[in-house]
Amino acid sequence: EDLMHNFRLDGRAIYYIKRLPMLYPQDKEMVFCRITQVGCPRFLCFSEQRARPGVRYIRTFAADPGPERQGQHPFLQLENLLRKLEEPLQKSKDYASASFEFEEKQKVYGNRFPKDYAMMQELEKGKEMLSKCKQSGKDFSEEKLLEFVEGNLEKRKLHVKYLNAVKQGKTAIESMQKKYKALKEELMLHTQEAVNWNKAAMCCREMKDAGLEFNIKLRFSKVEDRKKKLKAKAPSLPNGVALNPTATYGVGWLRGKSVIIRLGLDRPGAEMTVPKEILDFLKFQFTSMGGGDWKVIIQQDDRGTIKAIKSFDIPHQQIADFKSAGKTQQVEFADGFVTISAFNLLQLLPRIASGGM
Repeated sequence: EDLMHNFRLDGRAIYYIKRLPMLYPQDKEMVFCRITQVGCPRFLCFSEQRARPGVRYIRTFAADPGPERQGQHPFLQLENLLRKLEEPLQKSKDYASASFEFEEKQKVYGNRFPKDYAMMQELEKGKEMLSKCKQSGKDFSEEKLLEFVEGNLEKRKLHVKYLNAVKQGKTAIESMQKKYKALKEELMLHTQEAVNWNKAAMCCREMKDAGLEFNIKLRFSKVEDRKKKLKAKAPSLPNGVALNPTATYGVGWLRGKSVIIRLGLDRPGAEMTVPKEILDFLKFQFTSMGGGDWKVIIQQDDRGTIKAIKSFDIPHQQIADFKSAGKTQQVEFADGFVTISAFNLLQLLPRIASGGM
């Protein structure tokens, strides 16, 4: 009796094949079959594609080899030769006249100093291919050669269009990555600034103004007042208790104290990461993070609106290294945006920690 069977295939069967190297040790690559344009393991492709291992993320151009004659492809070899010629053929209308013109070009290359033996040999092979085409019937006629060359030219145009699309996609991806990185850095700066405000139990001016506008009493304001009173009454706190000392200074003041030696704006060959016109509005906020570590946020004060531009950390290990360094040591921070005197920074940080400045 005839039996009916229903085979149900998993739509992701090929994906699981890749995960079974013990069954298919030669298959470690997923590719797109050139014939079917289907994604599959390499061992399922035709023999020529199986013989070329390696994942290629951009499709390479593969010219049509054309008809075969005695193990050679005369059309493809003639096309490559025509592309190498300095000047195209002018008088040729058939294989015989083309062979004569090849011979004339051989004389031109032979009369040069030094002689171009490579092109002379290429032209000799071209004459052999013309002779084979002439003796091979209608499939190798002059009309078929022209159709072959035109077909490969059209393929090259399509491949150039594909490469331009890949380039545009790559540019769009890089642009999105750059925007994401900039947004991430900005969000991290804002988050860190919010954390610093939180640790210091302080409200920014915008929040205070909003509270007054809507007649809302902010608890942070009460906590901030208590912190200020506590700091005034007990400047030296017991071990384990910290108020995260914070101080903000303008660029001019820090330069006057020789804390800042150089900014990214006035370094030779540096990028203009911040316009010069806002240089006078830059401020540096130093915050003690406990354990001897410090956080520095570079801010822009735009008519009372504070905007974080860059930030960097000064770990306690680095500060300990500064103590053993000389008075002339200079250190770059924020990816070279600012250069600071290690000695003068050592004088500044303890004063901030003690509330002296």
